[in-house]
Amino acid sequence: MPIPFNSQKTFYKTPFGAVEQGTTVHMRVLAPRAERAKTVELCVKYDYDYNWEYHKMIWCGNFDADSAIWECAVTPDRIGLYWYVFRLDTPHGFRYIIPSDPYKISEISQHPGRSWQLTGLSAALCTRSSPTAFISAARRRT
Repeated sequence: MPIPFNSQKTFYKTPFGAVEQGTTVHMRVLAPRAERAKTVELCVKYDYDYNWEYHKMIWCGNFDADSAIWECAVTPDRIGLYWYVFRLDTPHGFRYIIPSDPYKISEISQHPGRSWQLTGLSAALCTRSSPTAFISAARRRT
């Protein structure tokens, strides 16, 4: 069975890594057909908020005989950390796709547990022209 989500592979999340505020991030999961998910949602929480936002994912067909592809896009509108997991609505209740080890390989769980993080950066920190741009911007702030 394929891995449901791997945050370090561009097949599942594009672009890779931290993103500039306002950049659209495309997410894709492979939901096991055995779970018989009616809907799949991306659950996102900004670090300083108490509430989760739920983004409906679109069914995009079958990956193989055992997995269905679900996709959506989200755009971080603030600078800071976002936490996210995926929620499957199944006949047996909610199931969650969560990280299962330090390498961010995922598993299906009955509980939300751990989550991945996405960092939204300011435009000043996102220049690609210099590898020291992050350090230079940080020095200017102090």
